[in-house]
Amino acid sequence: MDGNISRAAEYSRQVAEAGHVPITPHLYLTRFLDDMDPDDRARGIALGLEMLTKCDELWVFGSVRSAGMAAEIEAAEKRGILIRIMEPSA
Repeated sequence: MDGNISRAAEYSRQVAEAGHVPITPHLYLTRFLDDMDPDDRARGIALGLEMLTKCDELWVFGSVRSAGMAAEIEAAEKRGILIRIMEPSA
């Protein structure tokens, strides 16, 4: 999990440096929800999907899609939110 959090922090930095406000639910929500607990994980995904309703774009980094990422992508598609597939900078 630490690797995922580190990558998410770096991707958030890239978004901020591009002049946007990164909203990265699993950086925030894992501070008080246990991603290994099925109930907390489901709650986290639901909260992340609610956060997505406030976004104009969804930036997707990396080629591996978790269940939570897949849910966010599907929700963005349904809401007509622009989805950007991003390549992380070196």
